[in-house]
Amino acid sequence: MSQEDRMDVHSQIQTLEQLLNRSIIGQNDVVERLLLTLLCDGNVLVEHYP
Repeated sequence: MSQEDRMDVHSQIQTLEQLLNRSIIGQNDVVERLLLTLLCDGNVLVEHYP
């Protein structure tokens, strides 16, 4: 994977994080951990008040 490809992937991940932060307001840590878990092909159980 070239440096340009890595920068493109990084940019896409940042865009996804920004879009999620628009929907999940005030939970930046949750969004970051959610993305990390999903990118590592892990499982996530998100519990919070509706």
